Amino acid sequence: MKHHTTILVLILFVFVLLSCKHHDPVEDEGISRCVLFYMVSENSLIGLDNEDVREILSVKSTLDKDDEIVIYDDNNRNPAIYTITAKTEGDILSGLTPEYQYPEEHNSCTEASLTDFLNYVKTNHPADSYAIVFWSHGSGWIPSQSSLDDQRYARRRSFGIDNGQNTDSNEGNQMSISAMYKALKSMGVIFDFIFFDACFMQTIEVDYELRNLTKYIIGSPAEIPGTGANYANGFTAAMFSETGYAQKMAELYYKAYANNSDYGALVSVVDCSQLNKLAAATATLVSAYYDELLSVSHDVQNYFDYDQYRWKAKLPDFYDMNAIFKSILPSDEYDSWKGIFNLAVPFTYDTDFWISSFPPINKFLYSDHNQYGGVSMYIPFEKYSTDSYFAEDNKFFIEGFWESKWADDVW
Repeated sequence: MKHHTTILVLILFVFVLLSCKHHDPVEDEGISRCVLFYMVSENSLIGLDNEDVREILSVKSTLDKDDEIVIYDDNNRNPAIYTITAKTEGDILSGLTPEYQYPEEHNSCTEASLTDFLNYVKTNHPADSYAIVFWSHGSGWIPSQSSLDDQRYARRRSFGIDNGQNTDSNEGNQMSISAMYKALKSMGVIFDFIFFDACFMQTIEVDYELRNLTKYIIGSPAEIPGTGANYANGFTAAMFSETGYAQKMAELYYKAYANNSDYGALVSVVDCSQLNKLAAATATLVSAYYDELLSVSHDVQNYFDYDQYRWKAKLPDFYDMNAIFKSILPSDEYDSWKGIFNLAVPFTYDTDFWISSFPPINKFLYSDHNQYGGVSMYIPFEKYSTDSYFAEDNKFFIEGFWESKWADDVW
């Protein structure tokens, strides 16, 4: 009798265990990487945001269950936040239901606006890691040029244009990179990457400012096509790769235009962990070759020709950083510095040409593959302050440069 009781107890015990296991809820694995989009299209890019979101939605089935995209979009309506996963229903932006609709129009090119979005994401979309895409117009490290900005001369660099009118006008507020830095820092994370789908943003001044907030920065030292990245050609999937994502993104960005006779694209990847070494090596060269730097030849690769187009846009020259030092250094010193530069800028891609919108009509400008380094660098030429016609207007970027972290540590 005791033997039979023991067996009965064991059977009941196993049954209870199996029942508990069967009914225990399976814990949600959560989100591995959340990629944020900060799209500021209340300017001449209105409509192109719809196209890029359509591209993302067309490949949403390639997303894993732990992949998530959160989009902040400000176009000709009040800003709204959308979430895209593999399960999202809808093929176009207008077919999506906003997760959050801002009740009124506001300036998206401010530290407060970006900080508010990042706080929303951190609260409502917890993830193991984050990355962010800045999508809009861009002017690299250049200060805001808008008369709508009350702190015109205090602003040092600019991203985006928000005209505040829900129109396609490019007259509007811009976000300084110092403001961007403060907003990104407030989230308290190291981003896997920052991707600038915007013109001119791959400058050493921008990269150095943001170096402690992200592992990689992907962007272009020149103007980019209005269509930007092709998010449907594998690019969206690449953003969620566990390894090699920065290189994959840059390569796919380039390949979308590699055989295009109408548009070209220049893009590079910066490894932020190597920027302090690059700054130290460059500071030594700036000290030793200061006069030579101020006499750089016009044969050096330039992404904006101040002397020819300053009447069109209040920008200085955007010389390629590698091309500058290749042109002035003895070969042994250049090779030594280039080894450090290659660690900081490990991947570069450039088509034979890119399109510039600054001449009276769109014009092909050509990339010198032997000079191309993928990152631009400002040189404080005297001409900017002595140019009788533009000297007063140039103050905003002259003063802005000398306030930058790069200028402090290198110049």
